[in-house]
Amino acid sequence: MPNLLSSSINISEEAFLEIIFKSDWEKPSLLFSASNQPSARFKIFAANPTKTKKINNSKDIEALKSAQDFKEIEEINKQVASPFTTGWIGYFEYPQALPNTPADQIHGEFHYHNWSLVFDREKQTCYLNSQLSSDEHEALQFKIEKLAQQSNLKTEFKCSSFEPIWSKAEYQSAFEQVQVYLKAGDCYQINLTQPHQAQYSGDIKQCINRIANKLSPEFAAYFEAEEATLLSASPERFIEIQNHIIETKPIKGTIKSSDHPDSCQQELINQLSNSEKDKAENLMIVDLLRNDLGKISDTGSVNVEKLFDIESHPYVHHMVSTIKAKKTRGISNPEAILSCFPGGSITGAPKKRAMEIINELEAMARSAYCGSLGYFSDNGRCDFNILIRTLEFKPVNETGTGQVYCWGGGGITVASEMESEYQESLDKVTKLMKIIESKKAI
Repeated sequence: MPNLLSSSINISEEAFLEIIFKSDWEKPSLLFSASNQPSARFKIFAANPTKTKKINNSKDIEALKSAQDFKEIEEINKQVASPFTTGWIGYFEYPQALPNTPADQIHGEFHYHNWSLVFDREKQTCYLNSQLSSDEHEALQFKIEKLAQQSNLKTEFKCSSFEPIWSKAEYQSAFEQVQVYLKAGDCYQINLTQPHQAQYSGDIKQCINRIANKLSPEFAAYFEAEEATLLSASPERFIEIQNHIIETKPIKGTIKSSDHPDSCQQELINQLSNSEKDKAENLMIVDLLRNDLGKISDTGSVNVEKLFDIESHPYVHHMVSTIKAKKTRGISNPEAILSCFPGGSITGAPKKRAMEIINELEAMARSAYCGSLGYFSDNGRCDFNILIRTLEFKPVNETGTGQVYCWGGGGITVASEMESEYQESLDKVTKLMKIIESKKAI
């Protein structure tokens, strides 16, 4: 990697999220957290990529590897605190066809950025990192500081009401078929999801602050790809790799929060925490991910650090476990991500058979939904979410309108009840859809 320049830059946290609106950036990317969780420390903005890479096979993935060896990476990380400096930002789609190996038919898109703006919420400091010349770096810093002082030029955004693509009867039919497979012993758990669609017009970026303020997502992202724009309010980390330590945080177990006082919230948290059904589902996925991590980690290093932890988000509470391991030397970050991809929390167990059943039963291809979005930084770090609570905007047509899709779902076991699972699939995404719906439909 060329010499890295890093300088502090005078921008408030509020102004940071507004920068994306204030210039004609090409293919801007924004990775941000609005929650109060300890992991929600950094916000990352990058734009004007120097390279774009469409991912269609394993050879394409080779291009995402960092050229640095372990010692060089350690030196870079001593100098720069930012999790992302320069590198690739992008996403992998959920694989619809089952390949012999995950890399054979994986699809996605990544943009290479030779500069980034990173806001450290803990220190309330913003850093500009770049591979630019000194003059170019200073000019970009001056531009960004000027932009931060300008008014936000907003373009109107409109969205019609979302409509389910499946009827409740169609969901029930798929649910019942899932039960047939579960009772036959094909799987222990199968993740069943259903899509919703609406029409939109205007600037999608106008939804970013709405979602940040209302949902406080922990692993949120905005990404402009060739075939779609993704706006994710994900609460779930897929995999982070930092200093060769891998962390994954699967969510399995959800209960709707209460609009009533804190005492009612605590009752719901206790209910989820003591749910034997949810703990059994969570443990199935923990075991699956321990096995996935074991393939890319040093022997004996896979450790469940937190089991059945409860995390509270606006509108829902989740049961979350945390697993860590030490990545085996010689395995690149892209190889590590794809060896575990897609995340077990959104497939089921065993993964291969669950994915076959999902492909057979669901109403439409998941596309980016349940894939992963994140970065491969030149400093050796990477971090990817699971693309749940995610909106996928297709390009507008000649009339100026486009389609937007949103999926919701959950893990089904033999102990699941259709009505409660159907309602849970709605509870997870109804607020997200309502946030971007306009009072005046298009």
